[in-house]
Amino acid sequence: MAPIQHMSTGNIKNMKNHIDRMQTKRISNLDLTKKCPRSPKARLANFVILARMIDKCGASLAGTIGEYEFGCELDRFLLDWKGISVSAFEEYVREGHTEDDVVKWVKSTGIPKADGEIAEWSNKMETYKYDNDEEGREWLNGGIAELGLSPKATLFDYLEADDASSFSK
Repeated sequence: MAPIQHMSTGNIKNMKNHIDRMQTKRISNLDLTKKCPRSPKARLANFVILARMIDKCGASLAGTIGEYEFGCELDRFLLDWKGISVSAFEEYVREGHTEDDVVKWVKSTGIPKADGEIAEWSNKMETYKYDNDEEGREWLNGGIAELGLSPKATLFDYLEADDASSFSK
C-alpha cells in the first residue's frame, strides 16, 4: 500500500469547498403539480423572478412542472436583461449546482449589473403591467378581473393570486 501523501493547502481548500457545496441546499425538484413555485416577488441577491425561475427549472428537469412553463416570458424578462439564454440557465441548473451557486452564476454571467441596477430593475418589475403592450395588457386585465383583483394589480400580484387560486381547489 502506498503511503499517504501530504495534501497541499490548495488541495485541502478544494476538498473543503467541495464538502461545503455538498452540504449547501441543492435545488429541490419541487413538484409543481402539488405546490406552486415561489412568488415572482421573492428576491435572491435582489433579483425578482429568479427564485420562481429556479423552482420551475428544477421541476421541469424532474418532470414535475405541471401547468407551469420554464423559459416563459416572465423568465425571459430576467434572462434577457442579464444576457443569459434559457438553455444556458437550464444547463447550469442541470449540472446539480446549489441555489447559492445559481444565484452567484446569474449575478456574474452575461451583462454585468451593479447592485443598484439590480434593485432598480427589480423594483420596476414589481410594478409591471404591460403598459406598452396592448395584447399583454388585455390578457393581464382579463386575468385580474377573473380573479377579482383590484384594477391596480400588477403582473406579480396576478401571478400570486393565480397560484393561490390554482392550489386552493
